[in-house]
Amino acid sequence: AIPELIDNGINGYLVPFSDIEGLLSRVKVLIDDAEFRHALGMAAKQKMIDKFRFESFSKTINKIYGGYLDV
Repeated sequence: AIPELIDNGINGYLVPFSDIEGLLSRVKVLIDDAEFRHALGMAAKQKMIDKFRFESFSKTINKIYGGYLDV
């Protein structure tokens, strides 16, 4: 579920579960670069708005269940 929501380096970071060094390096980038941190957060917010606003969500539901609802 998470990889479908995160575009690595654009609106968040994906780090393999056991990669402690990778996680530490990504956290350091976020601590050190406030501008990038803000841009990442804004991109994440926009993706969630685009993906989960009512119009998008209703289209997705209609694609999935539309055939079953036709009577």
